[in-house]
Amino acid sequence: MRVDCAGSTIRTGHAIIRSRDAVIADMRAQSEDTNLQAERVQLDLLRRATVARRATTALSLTQTVVELARRAIRRQNPELSEQEVLLRFVAIHYGPELAGRLAAGLERRRK
Repeated sequence: MRVDCAGSTIRTGHAIIRSRDAVIADMRAQSEDTNLQAERVQLDLLRRATVARRATTALSLTQTVVELARRAIRRQNPELSEQEVLLRFVAIHYGPELAGRLAAGLERRRK
């Protein structure tokens, strides 16, 4: 095992393990519209958050994205019913086969 003078690289056989600080120092912004320093703060907050908090954040973001996608479908197709918006969402994001199966299941349930 060898540690470089900066203490950021550890060599063990063939693997090189870098400390989290060294990885963060080399990090490039993942988002084009977010300042690198702001992104570092966001990632640090996520790393420090509990698993429950991270899960809650992920679910909240997912719900927001789904709702925004459904709003876009409604805006482009104001004549669609809520069920048709749902089916269009499923077709776009999960494929027409699943949307067809869902439509058939909803129709069976309605009868």
